[in-house]
Amino acid sequence: MKKLMKTSLDNISIDTLKDGEKKSMNRILRTGAKAGLREDNDRRATLKAIRDSIGPMLDKLENEELAYDFFDAIIATATLANARRIAKHPVCPEDIAAAVEARAAERKSRDGDKPSNDTTADAAEQV
Repeated sequence: MKKLMKTSLDNISIDTLKDGEKKSMNRILRTGAKAGLREDNDRRATLKAIRDSIGPMLDKLENEELAYDFFDAIIATATLANARRIAKHPVCPEDIAAAVEARAAERKSRDGDKPSNDTTADAAEQV
């Protein structure tokens, strides 16, 4: 008696699927794509809500310790260019703004006059 050869999933070709199976596969792929788009849209809506709320929140912020912690955290993860923009906010504590300028001066002395390729690698540098 001849032994049957085991079929591995690596040997399955979409070309061998029947029309009904291809339709089912397309339905599954569309469902997955829709779920991904829905998740992406939800994430974008959440970020937009945060972005729209940060300005008014900062205008009402009276707790200096909270302001310090907020700016310290956001600047620590920002690129140098964005950190410099953020440090210009009127609520940003002066010592954090000074630390950002020190970071910029250190970058300039390290890189010289060559143009800065400001990437998220700057985020790894702590303020």
